[in-house]
Amino acid sequence: MKKLTIIAILLFLSVSFSSCINIVRNIKVNKDGSGSENATFVFDKMFFDVMTAFATMTDSSRITEVKDSLYNDADFISNFKQKLSGADGITLKEIYSETNLDSSKTLFFSYDFNSIDLLGVALSDDNDEVMGGEVIAKFIDDGNNVRFSYSQKNNSPEDADSTYDNIMTGIAETFRGQETIYNIEFPYEIVSSNANMQDGRLLTWIIYMEDFIANKRDLYLEVVMKK
Repeated sequence: MKKLTIIAILLFLSVSFSSCINIVRNIKVNKDGSGSENATFVFDKMFFDVMTAFATMTDSSRITEVKDSLYNDADFISNFKQKLSGADGITLKEIYSETNLDSSKTLFFSYDFNSIDLLGVALSDDNDEVMGGEVIAKFIDDGNNVRFSYSQKNNSPEDADSTYDNIMTGIAETFRGQETIYNIEFPYEIVSSNANMQDGRLLTWIIYMEDFIANKRDLYLEVVMKK
């Protein structure tokens, strides 16, 4: 019965949350492996409506209180601000959130990093089985070429049972249509990559989160550059 209840909730969420979050990461990498990033997260109004509905299922008198809390900018940015402000080698330049005219919400942050291995600090979370997972970024000079890689491990447990798989499939549905876009500008001529698009030294990867979650895939970006 409990399993059916969970799946029923997830089916409802899959309809309500479709295409509710999109992420764009714009990254510039320097020759020494340092660089900068500005990232934009857009949460549709439906995200807040459904969160409010679930939080007030047993007490509808709290709708205004809950919605005000969800839209509170200080609360909304707190997790990202804590990660980026507390990491050695990262200089947080700007972070804010704002409510748009259509009641969607935009989160924006920008920062400088002094080492490529810090590139995953904002999104890496070992306790988050959906969006988290260990991030490893490398920038290796082998003499003639420079190799860049960015990997994010899918957090699904190896011994997952069918109940877990059903739950994660339902969660994947909630991300249907959601894209995470990586735009990365590199300091050298591109020899090869697994990017979706290229414009000179600017490469773009488009990651569909539904596929990433449902198929338990690790994320892997790779580039070879000529010095």
